[in-house]
Amino acid sequence: MKLFLSLVFIFSSFLSYARDPLPGSRYESLSGIETSKEGKKNEKEKEAKKIEGLDKTPSAFLANNFDFLPSGAHVLDLDMGDGRNAVFLARKGFKVTGLEENEDAYKNAKTFAKEVGVRVDAILSDRSTHQFPHQSFDVIMSFHHVDKKVIERMKNWLRPGGYIIYEAITEQELNVPKGELSIKSGELLKLFGDYRILKYEEPMHRKEFKASIILKKE
Repeated sequence: MKLFLSLVFIFSSFLSYARDPLPGSRYESLSGIETSKEGKKNEKEKEAKKIEGLDKTPSAFLANNFDFLPSGAHVLDLDMGDGRNAVFLARKGFKVTGLEENEDAYKNAKTFAKEVGVRVDAILSDRSTHQFPHQSFDVIMSFHHVDKKVIERMKNWLRPGGYIIYEAITEQELNVPKGELSIKSGELLKLFGDYRILKYEEPMHRKEFKASIILKKE
């Protein structure tokens, strides 16, 4: 009888430890491994939050004038930053390559493109040393990063009949040091030599003083 009672006690103890498997959400919270659909959704939301607070609005000049560009053109966004202009054109059906030397901005641009569901071929590299093949792009654009030494490289990378979109802060902007970070009023009209000017803006009545231009390589 004692032996029977002992066996019953051992079997009952075994059953008390044979618990049901942990639910997915509980397993995820303990292990850190996302397994459920809800877990994967949370992971995507975490990824999206990485770029919250960043400016995702494209340049007004680009948004108002992108129709100058041939449909489906291959565009290089030089110093693409967090990807606001690159993603904008990718959403319009352009093939976009973005060059950025800041690693955080580069990662933000990739995350932004993934969040929106478009492809931007992002490259982490320095504009002054990176090598692109001769005449690689139909369009090259640069916004607010004045580097006059790179302009000759831009001309080399652009195909015949290609377009340049260039926007720069002028010296009238008090918050920007004069010199390499800004240009003189009207200077942008002369930087690309014999390229044909399609549109030029340099408003003097706004809070930001900048010059914007679209040119075509004949």
